[in-house]
Amino acid sequence: MTLDIDYLHRLHTAANLGYGGISVEPVGSDRLVALITLYATLIELTHGVVVLTRARSFSSLPAVLRSLLEAHVEFLNLARDPEYVKVLDLLDQRQLLAVLRASRQWLPAAEGDSPHDAELAIERLECGVRATRAEGLTAPDIKERFARADLDALYATMYIGLCSYVHVNKSALALGHHVRDGERLEIVVHDEPSPEIMRAYLTLSASVLRESSVVIYHILDAALPGELSRLIEEVSLRPLAAFGRA
Repeated sequence: MTLDIDYLHRLHTAANLGYGGISVEPVGSDRLVALITLYATLIELTHGVVVLTRARSFSSLPAVLRSLLEAHVEFLNLARDPEYVKVLDLLDQRQLLAVLRASRQWLPAAEGDSPHDAELAIERLECGVRATRAEGLTAPDIKERFARADLDALYATMYIGLCSYVHVNKSALALGHHVRDGERLEIVVHDEPSPEIMRAYLTLSASVLRESSVVIYHILDAALPGELSRLIEEVSLRPLAAFGRA
């Protein structure tokens, strides 16, 4: 079996069907809930790659792939370190604080709310951040989080490249829309990326879903669903940690 969009579609279908059997009863730790939720996100984002590729909406792929990578990094870090859930909490608190501090300048209070309510929410979040920092925890930036997941080479290559597309980098725009024929420049729409780029996209997507599936079923002490296991065994891929390395 070759790694193509049909393979990725079958892999997603198998993971999605298997996910139907995953639940937390009774509700377990914050870490387990977060891990399963992140895995659900990875399944959904993989589906996004399939749908966008088949619809030839290639310019939308980098944004989905970047989100896929970011979710996978958090998934791996949380899988390796149960205490990492506190880092995720701190990141959430910081983001929400930034939104609340900015929005109190211009956002009208919701019905039944008052500026006082917003200030109380900010105060509670600030207390939470201070308490977390008192434990010695800090909020690592995205590069540090990749390194923590042993994906620093992937950060320096694929992730930075995806960001250049998402942030509308001039060179990325040229790659996606410019076709030269001698002295003539054609600016095209829906141009398909090169075979090398598409293979990198599909390899990345498949690797993330395969590796996260193995990890989540191991944590749950359960066997991989038969079809998912078969698909993983049929196509050999280098580990993501080797992606971007010589």
